Amino acid sequence: MSTTPPPTNDMNVYILQPTGMFRNAPFCKFWFITTIICSIIKMYMNLQTSQRNTTVLAEIDAYSVLHMIFSTFTAVSIPELTVTSLCIYFLRNIERRFGTRRFMNVLFISLLLSHGIHISILKFLFIHYDPGKIFFYYSPLTAIFIAYFNYILEVPVFATSMIFDLLPASDHHFILILLS
Repeated sequence: MSTTPPPTNDMNVYILQPTGMFRNAPFCKFWFITTIICSIIKMYMNLQTSQRNTTVLAEIDAYSVLHMIFSTFTAVSIPELTVTSLCIYFLRNIERRFGTRRFMNVLFISLLLSHGIHISILKFLFIHYDPGKIFFYYSPLTAIFIAYFNYILEVPVFATSMIFDLLPASDHHFILILLS
């Protein structure tokens, strides 16, 4: 009769070996580069034209699903672009752990579900209002919040660094500070 050994409490088991910036995470690399380029183009276009950044609920049917998917690649402002880029950099660990195909599928399905729930809640809450006056804001942070929940579940919290040589900190703490 063989028994399996008990799980170890060694934190070195959970530390991912350094593999460079985006090595073994091609979708996060694509997402990172595309977000920066598309956001800079969109910000430049917004400076040149008087185009508004928000979309009203009445325009959602015209843009359909593709506009919601492409919204994960465009930030509206420089601070949003900075936070988005840093969070995408931390999400490369999940892509390495899930695999690229599974990570993309989970992100795509979760993004569509979250936008669908958001639209249905807005339509239910503002049932008697004009849909042309209800704003629906697109942002890449929606997909990042969804992916961050997977990050919380998949990557354990171990102190990887120290703040002021007093407080232990991990990647979770830095992302929470960025998202708050």
